[in-house]
Amino acid sequence: MSPRLNSRSQYLTVNHRRYHLRRWGPEDAPLLVLLHGWMDSSATFQFMIDALAGEWQVAAPDWRGFGDSQWNDGGYYFPDYLADLDDLLRQLSPNRPVKLLGHSMGAMIAGIYAGVRPERIEKLVLAEGFGLNPTRPAEAPGRYGRWLRENIWSQGSLWRTDELVSASTRWRAWSNPRTGCSRATRC
Repeated sequence: MSPRLNSRSQYLTVNHRRYHLRRWGPEDAPLLVLLHGWMDSSATFQFMIDALAGEWQVAAPDWRGFGDSQWNDGGYYFPDYLADLDDLLRQLSPNRPVKLLGHSMGAMIAGIYAGVRPERIEKLVLAEGFGLNPTRPAEAPGRYGRWLRENIWSQGSLWRTDELVSASTRWRAWSNPRTGCSRATRC
């Protein structure tokens, strides 16, 4: 495994929002843009960066409402993420298509974006970007009601913690059970 390559933070204005980007590698190397999934952030990719062979310039944004990027005052709408990606790529690589990798929600956004703006994409990798399950509109009230009853945010138990160790332990158990102590913030 390669030695750990520390990231540097960059802040850009993307669609009138303050966006945080995590950057790795030399600025003159080929650009690779990484898009994280729901309930993640750009820091998620550190393990992948540690394993990358070769010289890459990697840019990974925190989507609006995630990580250190600005949050919305109101709701979040999927098309806003497409517009954010379009603006971000315009700033990062105005004259060249990019290599783009998306995970989960990031893969769904990247896949739709590649279909809308294929000229902006040189290579595309979608990891766990399965999209939404097909449903009928009549199912929506029942599904939303179930979601509200089961909503982990309303239960308050997922993120309420008095110390980082407890949060790290819960994160590993809930989201990444195979992540050992060596990969967690603290154990």
